[in-house]
Amino acid sequence: MSGSGRPIARRWHELPAVAIVGADYFGLSSLAPSMPFFLDTVMYNSAQTSRDHWAGIILTCQMFALMVGHLIWGQVSAHCGSRYALSVSGLLNATFFTATAFTLGPHQLLLMRICAGLSAPLVPAVAFIFDHLTEEEVLSALNHVTVMAAIGLMLGGASVGVIYPPCGFPGVHLASGTVASVAVATLLFSSVKPAVCVKEPARGVVTAICSAQYITLLFVNFHNGFVLVTLLTALTLVLKEHFAFGVQLVGLSNTVPCVAVLAMSSFVTTHVIATLGVQKSLTCFGIVIGLSTALIAFYSVPCDDPISFVMLCSVAIANYSAIHVANQARIKIIADSLTVNGAGPLTAVSRVVFAGGQALAPICFVVIASTSGYRAAFSLVLLVQALVFVVYLLLGQSLWHEWVPVTRKHDLVHLR
Repeated sequence: MSGSGRPIARRWHELPAVAIVGADYFGLSSLAPSMPFFLDTVMYNSAQTSRDHWAGIILTCQMFALMVGHLIWGQVSAHCGSRYALSVSGLLNATFFTATAFTLGPHQLLLMRICAGLSAPLVPAVAFIFDHLTEEEVLSALNHVTVMAAIGLMLGGASVGVIYPPCGFPGVHLASGTVASVAVATLLFSSVKPAVCVKEPARGVVTAICSAQYITLLFVNFHNGFVLVTLLTALTLVLKEHFAFGVQLVGLSNTVPCVAVLAMSSFVTTHVIATLGVQKSLTCFGIVIGLSTALIAFYSVPCDDPISFVMLCSVAIANYSAIHVANQARIKIIADSLTVNGAGPLTAVSRVVFAGGQALAPICFVVIASTSGYRAAFSLVLLVQALVFVVYLLLGQSLWHEWVPVTRKHDLVHLR
């Protein structure tokens, strides 16, 4: 037994899920900074605008496929078991990350990244954690998944800066395929057993989904996905096209926001949420994102200041991560108040909406930036953020005071 009373062996039960999610984010994050340079090579006869549009199309289609993949693997996990779903999705993920290295043009790359998106293992990984860990261990494991995702994003961007100059596009994505394969091996060779836990069927899910509290949560989640991918897309394209950075600097610059996310998660987020509460934290972090994005649009890009651009993007992305943590806490509050065992379905729906924001972001940013300039493209983030505040007000939800649930568990018998 460990000092905390938890069996030492059980500390590793979450490892396969955490490793596979980290490898998935590694592979996803290595595409954005490497793809523009790949497209420059294979589309050298095309106009720069055409290459940028292809980059936006490929990223958008990958994210739409990710959204569909969440739905598919959620059903596979429910019907065939989370271990089976995580094994198959992880193997497919590794296969398509590796196949990306051998693409010769934008059409082949588009196909491989759609397939990679469809095989995203995040939902089976979360289901695996729910199935194989006790209720007391789940929250810690989900936090580890979030941290590993940030580490995967950071290392994926860094791999482009380190591997692309000597080995090119194939080397970067052979590395991501190898990382994904090693992660899947941790599951295939593990002997973890499901936790002994009998749960009641979920009740009250439809009622919770239709509640004003959950609708605002979904809008915040859409905003989170949109902000994250818009800023990551912008980080690569603006540094490459506007500031004329090479592939090594672009790749290494992509690690800065991820370091900011790790610092924010370790030293700021939980303390702010514990001090201010969930809703005040959401509003405060959102204001910081708005101010950072406004400074990007109206100061750093027009003034040709790449350092402030990277730092402001990092501040905005770090605050996005804090909003995401606070919003996930709202899922538990809503599930505990309005459902019986409804946290799983509510989480799945929120992930699909999050992926929808991710899917729309790249193509929206690229098209608006190419037609109306970067200032208009960054202003779109401010518009999406303003929409969240409008939805709160239209549904009568406070932007400052905590929601006090009225419904209690004994009132849930009649719910669907």
